[in-house]
Amino acid sequence: MSEMNILLRTTLILQLVIKVSTQSACGNDSSVAVCSCLIDGRTWTINCTGLGLRNLPDGIPVNTAHLYAERNNLTEIDDDTLQRLPHLTDIRLNFNKLSTLPKFPKGIKFISATDNNIQSIDGAFEDLTELIRVNLENNRINVLKNTTFKDTTQLSDL
Repeated sequence: MSEMNILLRTTLILQLVIKVSTQSACGNDSSVAVCSCLIDGRTWTINCTGLGLRNLPDGIPVNTAHLYAERNNLTEIDDDTLQRLPHLTDIRLNFNKLSTLPKFPKGIKFISATDNNIQSIDGAFEDLTELIRVNLENNRINVLKNTTFKDTTQLSDL
């Protein structure tokens, strides 16, 4: 086999390996799905539970309503990650290693982030007028300002 053929085959194999090793939340033509993704009408439920993730995967569909990322190794979530999900109403981040909460989209109704290392929630609930339920049990929150939940007029369960 000529050097040119070996080089061509090696290049093709490397392209295939790179293509297959790219991951996204639900997968597509150029990536492998990391999470379980279910569409119900026009919205998605994305389940990334127990995958050992350090970050939320790329490619979470914009019309995701429910996002489950429990029992991973998440230490932080960039604010813009969830802001790109305007239909998100329910997020579960239990049993991770978060020390702060990210900025949530305005339409969020249910937030559960139990059993993390959250110390501060200051500013996390600004403008969340549709928020109904928050569960933050077993965290390290040591300061709760009287303005923390000022915008959460629908909040009924804390």
